[in-house]
Amino acid sequence: MFLGGRIHQKNEESPFSLKAKLSFKQLSFNPYNDYWLFWIIKAGEFAIKRFTSIDLFSGPGGLATGFRWAGIQPLIAVEWSYWTAQTYAHSHHADILDFAEYQRDPSLLDAFLQPATNPVLIYGDINQVPSDVILQLLKARYNLETVDIV
Repeated sequence: MFLGGRIHQKNEESPFSLKAKLSFKQLSFNPYNDYWLFWIIKAGEFAIKRFTSIDLFSGPGGLATGFRWAGIQPLIAVEWSYWTAQTYAHSHHADILDFAEYQRDPSLLDAFLQPATNPVLIYGDINQVPSDVILQLLKARYNLETVDIV
């Protein structure tokens, strides 16, 4: 099994030429705007897999930036500091769910349960955020039940 980057032996076909032979769509690799895609080649098969993460103590998003550069898509982050949460949201184009407001009006979550690709930053204390809120976001917004990294 071969997992991911641009490594291939000299005089061997790269995954990109294999992709073209198998009639896959053209892929865009732009580390500044798009998430890098990892490819898995196993027994002659070619597939695309996006690794995903949840950052429970996100800070301003430095770890998530490194993850994005490595091909890992941040989905959900939790941060309790207002300005730090604003920095994360700006850097990662995240939608902010104010957890204190959600506790007063649970219907606010509905706006975040629509399918989307940008991350959700939960602004609040991680000790107050129940796992079912995170699971609801994963299922409704990203159609996932698990992530690769927490």
